[in-house]
Amino acid sequence: MGSKSTIAKLAPEIRAEVQRLLHDGATIAQVVAHLQGLDVTVSKSSVGRFAQDFRAVGARIREAREIAGTWVTQLGAAPDSDVGRLLAEMLRTVAFQQLMGMSGGETGGDIAPPKPGDLALLARAIKDLSTADKTSADREIKIRAQMAAQVAASATQAAEAVDQAVRAAGITGKTAEAIRALILGITPKESAK
Repeated sequence: MGSKSTIAKLAPEIRAEVQRLLHDGATIAQVVAHLQGLDVTVSKSSVGRFAQDFRAVGARIREAREIAGTWVTQLGAAPDSDVGRLLAEMLRTVAFQQLMGMSGGETGGDIAPPKPGDLALLARAIKDLSTADKTSADREIKIRAQMAAQVAASATQAAEAVDQAVRAAGITGKTAEAIRALILGITPKESAK
């Protein structure tokens, strides 16, 4: 990992101004001239290296947004599907990459250290993802329980209907009980309990 760049060593407000200028499309010469107007001396090459890193990070962020947008469009009305889980995992990956970028890990230290507000926002996003995962899991458990209850109720209703039909046909109690147990999927001894 290289040493901190000249731009990264500048005061946070000056770095923010350089980032704003680059974001607005200023050329390297324009950034250098603007900084000279603020009594800040930097070389064109240091601004060029910073601009290259800044644009690379911007490109990764734009790419991540496009990918997330595509997945959200495909997700549609099924947020609990496999695609929804994939999107959540992708967002975790983006958060990790953002943390790496904030620490300067991929850029040799040319990126300004993260602001507490940035970290708080990222922490909130990770917490929201975890909450969404838990809510999704709880919802899936509840739906499975409801489906199991409905299946059991339907089986009981069907067994009772068959039981009544069997008894109406004059079949004995033990035979009727065996048929009922067969429908419910239990042994005749369990059904007597």
